[in-house]
Amino acid sequence: MAVKIEFEPRKKSLTVSEPESVSSLVNGHYGYMKKGVIHLFPEEALYLMDIRNARCHDSSLNEYKFNQVAAHFVAKKQMARYFTYKDWRDRGLIPRQVSEICEKYGRNNLKKYPGGKLHLDKYAISARFYADDLWSIVDDETVGKELYERYWFGQFGSYKAEQRGKLSKLDIYETLFLVRHAKMHIENSSEQLVIKAAKRQHKYFLSLYDVYEDWRLHGFVLKTGFKFGTHFRLYFPGASPVRANDEWVHSKHVIHCFPRESKLL
Repeated sequence: MAVKIEFEPRKKSLTVSEPESVSSLVNGHYGYMKKGVIHLFPEEALYLMDIRNARCHDSSLNEYKFNQVAAHFVAKKQMARYFTYKDWRDRGLIPRQVSEICEKYGRNNLKKYPGGKLHLDKYAISARFYADDLWSIVDDETVGKELYERYWFGQFGSYKAEQRGKLSKLDIYETLFLVRHAKMHIENSSEQLVIKAAKRQHKYFLSLYDVYEDWRLHGFVLKTGFKFGTHFRLYFPGASPVRANDEWVHSKHVIHCFPRESKLL
């Protein structure tokens, strides 16, 4: 049985009141209930019309098609929002509106991720760049350790065994970032040659670097996401590799970049 959606264009209200349809939508976790009536968010109503053959009418029994309903809810990237919602729903996941959570629990009860901006102290950093490997090595133990422990740049010593070794290894993104924002001196190369070497191996390097730089400047820590099959894994501001009990030390998100120039089959 098709769900019957009642639409009030002036109020931009999308509701379902027929008992059988209400029961079906409750079981499917659509909308929110008020006095026995299901109130739908625009993406939910559009999804029901698109996928579940829902019918949409106003109080005069005028029928509204998908585009006619969507036209009353003009939003930036409207179809991107809808197809994102559809994609998650098709995967068996249930997206919900943040506004609904705020209304239900109050904004003060929402957990806020820490924010911040990166403030680098001045260091005299010198490194050697290895173009084939796309790594830079800082062999000043004091500086390398400071960059690692205070800002989580590079890998000092060995992974999860910092006491084994005195070198700091910087990946290509960290290398370029420190050249641009900490005036790091490359003993055997220059910023232009570092970029050239990176672009030889990674066609869209600069697009990925732009993403890396933006997040880093906002205080977040980005590390390779290779083992997760993505470009970066993300740590929140204040995360440190030497504070094991820090609430934010574990990565909670990954970032994958899709440059505008790239093509996907």
